[in-house]
Amino acid sequence: FNLTLGATCTLRDNRSGRALWEKRVISATREVFTDGGQLQSEYKALPLLTEALAARIVHATLDAW
Repeated sequence: FNLTLGATCTLRDNRSGRALWEKRVISATREVFTDGGQLQSEYKALPLLTEALAARIVHATLDAW
């Protein structure tokens, strides 16, 4: 199975409040193997999936500069 986690993000300039980008959809996908059951596999993959999503958000943020 492939698990996909997504977020809709807005990046604002803290001083002016102006949006640098708005409602950008960012997602990450991770393969899940169901050796010990699907639910258990999803629980084990979730921390890795959230880490990948966070890395993509940071990458999207730093690409603005």
